[in-house]
Amino acid sequence: MADNESLRITRLEVGDFKGLRAVDITRMGRGLVMLCGKNGAGKTGILESIESALMGGGASMQEPIRRGAEKATVRLTLSDNLKDRYRITAIWTTTKSGKPKRELEVSDLGLGPDGSPVRAAQTTLLDGLVGAIAFDPLSFDRETNAEKRLAMLVSAAGISEAWDAKNAELDGSKNARKEANAEAKRLTAIAKDTTDPSPGKTLERVDPEAAIVRLRDATEHNGYRINKSEGVKHLDAQIGEIQAEQSKLVEMLATAVNDRKLALKWLDENPAADAVEAETAAVDVESRNAAYAAQVATLHACWGVADPC
Repeated sequence: MADNESLRITRLEVGDFKGLRAVDITRMGRGLVMLCGKNGAGKTGILESIESALMGGGASMQEPIRRGAEKATVRLTLSDNLKDRYRITAIWTTTKSGKPKRELEVSDLGLGPDGSPVRAAQTTLLDGLVGAIAFDPLSFDRETNAEKRLAMLVSAAGISEAWDAKNAELDGSKNARKEANAEAKRLTAIAKDTTDPSPGKTLERVDPEAAIVRLRDATEHNGYRINKSEGVKHLDAQIGEIQAEQSKLVEMLATAVNDRKLALKWLDENPAADAVEAETAAVDVESRNAAYAAQVATLHACWGVADPC
């Protein structure tokens, strides 16, 4: 059996149906067929003739036969992309009770083993085909919801999948636009609350590459400053140690000076002291003087300290 999704009505033959005497529309193709005409010209009759042939079991229609005629005939040819697949013939007559009666014949135009047409079950085949191949023009005409009418046209044109993909893409674009607008509003609010860094001045455009170079140079300079700062801290620590050592030496020097003064005073007060004591005191004074001279020389050489005496 053919792929029902690809079937199209390629020929419509109508005789004495409703207000139509004779209609023959051949090779409709894959596109939509537009029916144009004045009121009463038979546009609705053509649509109803298609419906009457495609209705499955339990089909019913009021006054399908044109007045003055004994019967009405509607024949549809259904084709896929390669060849004709089915021919549906609906013949409407009137029963003795005056009610319309339809005789339906559905032929599978594929050939059987002996080369004869293969007949399929009448209404069973139609019931399976209508949902896949039929665009119900009357339902479309009666539908007032614009979105539903559009969906019916898209389905009839066989572009549902592509249509859904485009709609999804459109929805994505709409969402992206909403997000962009929200971000723009947020940035605009921030800009309003931001103080102009250069009021009254015209700002110049910043060269991104030059800004990157300046940023890199500033980073390197900051690293240099950090290294120098660490060096200064180290020197400050050394200076502190030297100053502490200097304070100790100054204290020692003051003690030596005081001892020297005391020794000189003792010599002045004891001129007739024993020679041994005098010699010992002199040696002691000379020793202290030598130590004192050495300390003064060291302080003077290292830190420029003058003789406190």
